[in-house]
Amino acid sequence: MPDAVAKALALPAGPARRDSLKAAVEAWAWKDTHAAFAWVQKYPPGDEQVSLMFSAFGVWARHEPPGAAAFALGLPPGTGRTVFLHIALDGWTYLDPAVAFAFANSLPVDTPGTGFR
Repeated sequence: MPDAVAKALALPAGPARRDSLKAAVEAWAWKDTHAAFAWVQKYPPGDEQVSLMFSAFGVWARHEPPGAAAFALGLPPGTGRTVFLHIALDGWTYLDPAVAFAFANSLPVDTPGTGFR
């Protein structure tokens, strides 16, 4: 865990801690996407974990869209899967819109839990 994450965790609970932790995790994710995301997955469940997970995953989607999309498709059907898939496609669209569009169109119409019809 980077020093910035440890320092953020040492702050008292509240907006300053939340914002510092989010910024530290995002910075970590830009350097080591998979390590940061793995750490966030082990973070105590709750709203803070969800926020950190979306932040780290957003970086993953910009770094490695195919891997992020594969992760999203591996989740169980539901809202979480849909949100992660949308984040992955957003990152992919930023890097290569044509490939992102082709991937989205390759999903079967009845792919459960994707939100795509």
